[in-house]
Amino acid sequence: MFSSDMGHWDVPEMKNILPEAHELVEKEILNEEDFKEFVLTNPVRFYTSLNPDFFVGTRVEEVAARIVEEESKP
Repeated sequence: MFSSDMGHWDVPEMKNILPEAHELVEKEILNEEDFKEFVLTNPVRFYTSLNPDFFVGTRVEEVAARIVEEESKP
């Protein structure tokens, strides 16, 4: 699951966290699909594993629902 220092006192600009994480792709440590798994798919799996409606009413509701739907296919 994607984790960062977001919200910590020593992070002056929260808008820089994701671009800095994307440096893993720029440095070819991760590919785009791995990065998507890292920052989106894995957190969606984590939060919806106990509550499938966790993202309902949020800006990511639609994409999270697609991930949950894909994960439930045999």
